[in-house]
Amino acid sequence: MRQMFRSLSLVAGLAVTAAPAFAQQFEGVVTLKLGGAAAAATVYAKGNRARYEMAAGPRQMVMIVDGTGTMTMLMPEQKMYMVMNLAEQAKKQAATGTMEFKKTGKQGNYAGYACEMYTMTHPRGEYQSCITSQLGFLGADLTAGSGSGLISPEDVKRLRAQFPNGYFLLWMSSTDGKVLFEVTKVEKTPVADDRLAVPAGFTEMKRPGQH
Repeated sequence: MRQMFRSLSLVAGLAVTAAPAFAQQFEGVVTLKLGGAAAAATVYAKGNRARYEMAAGPRQMVMIVDGTGTMTMLMPEQKMYMVMNLAEQAKKQAATGTMEFKKTGKQGNYAGYACEMYTMTHPRGEYQSCITSQLGFLGADLTAGSGSGLISPEDVKRLRAQFPNGYFLLWMSSTDGKVLFEVTKVEKTPVADDRLAVPAGFTEMKRPGQH
């Protein structure tokens, strides 16, 4: 489950880092499947905030992110949450290499939206991805997301230049053909602010050394 959640973090981070402040940002609910049909995920996005929920069996994992790079992990079973600022991890990742997208000349269609196929070269490896500009940009900035979606400020600038009209990942696979992520449904609908906040009654869990 942890690996699938890291895959979601990677894709979410790449999906949103290209969005300039003035760009059209998607508001609504996105339904996904991760690792083939092994797990389901739901994204609630509004402005520069997004909530990612994933269920695998009886367990649920939830993270809320915003444009400052703050990620809040919710633990619904324990009614607890943990806040993480991943800026330092982003700095370390910036030194490991650059990220590039190259068109393959192929097209795809997921959840009713046409997309262009790209080969994505990332410090963590190479992936195949299908990107659409029809939906604007998705949610919050997850550049520092979960250690796997980290990209440098220079990469962000290149992405913004390459995808000025929209950058929304609909599908991604590894080079061996294993599907990591597929959007199955897109709903353009208002998202309540309380969906993107820590629920009442939750207690913060402090990490060692955190004050």
